[in-house]
Amino acid sequence: MGSLDGRIALVTGAGRKKGIGRGIALELARAGADVAVHARAWDDDPWPLDEIGALGRRALLVEGDLAERGTATRLAAEIAEGLGTVDVLVNNAGIAGGAGKDLLADYDDEQWFRTVDVNLNAVYLVTKAFLPPMVAGGGGSIVNIASIAGRQGQPRMGAYVATKWALIGLTRQLALEYAPAIRVNCVAPGTVDTEEMDKTFARRDALAGTESGTAKAKRVAALPLQRQGQPEDIGKAVAFLASDAADWVTGQTINVDGGQVMN
Repeated sequence: MGSLDGRIALVTGAGRKKGIGRGIALELARAGADVAVHARAWDDDPWPLDEIGALGRRALLVEGDLAERGTATRLAAEIAEGLGTVDVLVNNAGIAGGAGKDLLADYDDEQWFRTVDVNLNAVYLVTKAFLPPMVAGGGGSIVNIASIAGRQGQPRMGAYVATKWALIGLTRQLALEYAPAIRVNCVAPGTVDTEEMDKTFARRDALAGTESGTAKAKRVAALPLQRQGQPEDIGKAVAFLASDAADWVTGQTINVDGGQVMN
């Protein structure tokens, strides 16, 4: 018996094979959930159908730009028809927004606005679309994916930091507004082995004029647990928060970062 047997989950922003969304979706499936897996657009590698199916769970692929009004409402209808009412909503979709590149005064305005749209406004739109059926269905759990960048400032990451701080605040607000039916929590990942993190380290090496891999090695060496996180590390935390094992936990943000930030 899995801790999420009989549950239906949606994980947004899970199109990359080397990404946090994939790790979350697979851990939820391992815990017994059927999973709707969102990507902005699915290409010729719809990995969830095989990988989630191999775990004995159902997978549904959904796609669209979540920052566009109307997308979330459409997805809610598609998932209700294809799987049923969502019990576990994981707002994972996000973009780095030029992380590691520009100081605030050098930001391209459109890049800033797009980062806010994807990392914050899209979470609002998705949550707004899925809350009513979750409440009507008897409750559920929402887990937002922020970042340790939302716990403290990071150089050249203005848009990303601002949106992740805001997401932690939104988590607390929703937890107050929708208790006791809906529990709302947040996971703040640290240095996780993903495509986006690889790009961020590459930008930092380029800015510093250092050899490729230097920024990554320096970061990992500073971690108390002495290793880079893996997507499944985040997935395990999400699966816990979504399960009944966390039924007295709401409004919290859990750092999953190898000890990088201890607050």
